[in-house]
Amino acid sequence: MTQFEFSDFNPSVYKQLNQDLREQNWSDEELFRHFLQHGNSEHRTYAEVNSTLDRLSMKHLRGQGVEIGAGKSPTPLFGNAECVYADIASHTIFDSSDYSGDKLLININTVSRRPNDESVEKWDFVIASHVLEHCDSIFHGLRNISWMLKRG
Repeated sequence: MTQFEFSDFNPSVYKQLNQDLREQNWSDEELFRHFLQHGNSEHRTYAEVNSTLDRLSMKHLRGQGVEIGAGKSPTPLFGNAECVYADIASHTIFDSSDYSGDKLLININTVSRRPNDESVEKWDFVIASHVLEHCDSIFHGLRNISWMLKRG
C-alpha cells in the first residue's frame, strides 16, 4: 500500500479546513506529522480538490478497497487508498484494452457470509458506481456490500 507523501499534502488547506488546527502555530512539517498521526484516521481533508467526489474520496477512502461498476470512470483516489475494480460480468469491466489492473467478478446480489465467498470481510471500503439500481433488492444489496467490509 502506498504511503502519504509530503508533496501530496497542503499545510495551508489542512489548517484552513480543520478548525481545531487554526489556532496552532505549527510549522508545515509539524502539520504533516499531525496529519500522519491523527488526520488520516480522523478522515481530514489535506489538500485542494476539484470536486465534491474528490473531497469525499480524500476524506473517507483509506486502505484497500473495491469499486464495483466503475467502467471507464473510476473514483479518484488519494493518499494511501488503493482499489481493485470489479463488475458483474467480465466484458463490462473496463472494456478498453488500456486497463491492466486486477479485475474481479462480483455480483452484490449473491454475496453471502458463506466461508467460501472470498469477498466477505476483505475490504476497507466498497464503492458501488451505478450498481444499486440494478439490485434485486436495494436493501439486500446494501447488506451484502456491508458484509464485504472488514469489521471495524
